[in-house]
Amino acid sequence: MRKILPLLLLLPTSALAHPGHLSALDGHDHYVAAWALLGAIAGSGWLVWTELTRPKDEKPKRTKDDGAGA
Repeated sequence: MRKILPLLLLLPTSALAHPGHLSALDGHDHYVAAWALLGAIAGSGWLVWTELTRPKDEKPKRTKDDGAGA
């Protein structure tokens, strides 16, 4: 869940400054904005899905400390 939290916090900020507002083409192009937001939602949804459906045994396991101090 800690990996997903920054992604969820950044998504609303990207929605406020979507490329339709920044595009010089017609000043405010909603088609560009719609595709950009759809891509952002689909990409973040895919990242969340892969994080939540990952098997528990794939997580890195801690190794025993050998006492080398490195």
